[in-house]
Order: sequence, then structure tokens, then C-alpha cells
Amino acid sequence: MSQVRVFVSFDLDHDNDCKDRLVRQIAPAGSRFGVNDWSIREVAADWQVKARKRIANTDLMLVICGEHTDVAASVNNEIVLARDANKPYLLLDGRGGRAKKPKTALETDRVLDWNPSSARSPVGSSTRATVR
Repeated sequence: MSQVRVFVSFDLDHDNDCKDRLVRQIAPAGSRFGVNDWSIREVAADWQVKARKRIANTDLMLVICGEHTDVAASVNNEIVLARDANKPYLLLDGRGGRAKKPKTALETDRVLDWNPSSARSPVGSSTRATVR
């Protein structure tokens, strides 16, 4: 079985703890998920080109929704880039009911329950992603 390449989109200023927990849960040794930390931390004129390429080279984008995700420019832009690349994405509630949906998410996108303190992975065989 080939590995599923995952891009994790999250608010760099507020949700790094959630990203670290998610990576530990979905990509332990021997996992079918491969996560690379491709977050663009530097301010650069070509950030959109870099992000587009990184997203295009993945199979799935997981979006961690936190308390400030609605206004997190990077997350909102990455969702648009994923849709442009025809990549599926899932919205995950990283803050136990306090998460805000990104403004660029579709009205029909729902935020899936995921508690970052939980030992349970939010991505499993029962979760299905659809291309948006």
C-alpha cells in the first residue's frame, strides 16, 4: 500500500501545538500517512508559488481549525490553493468546540470533531474526504 502524502494547514501563530499532536497521531513509524512540515514560515514574494507546489505534491490536506483560523491568511489561502489543485481537504476542530471555520471554506464543508489531547487519530478508515 502506498503512503498518503498529507499537507497540514494550520495557524502558525496559534495552533502549532495542535499540528505537532496531529503529526504524532497520524504519522507514527509504519503509518500509511506521510506528513512533511511544509509550512511556509518566511515572508517571501513567492510564497504562493511555493505553497501551490507543496500542495500539488500531496494527496490530502488536513486543516486544523483553531480559535483564530477564520482570519489566518495562510490557512485561508492554502484552502483556495487546494481547491485550485483539485486536492481533497478535511477541516479538523483542534480546539474542542472553540474552533472557527476558515472564511474560504465552503458553506458545505463541515468541521470534524478532533480533540488534540485525545490519543485517537482524526483520520481513519471511516473518514472519507471528497474533492471540493
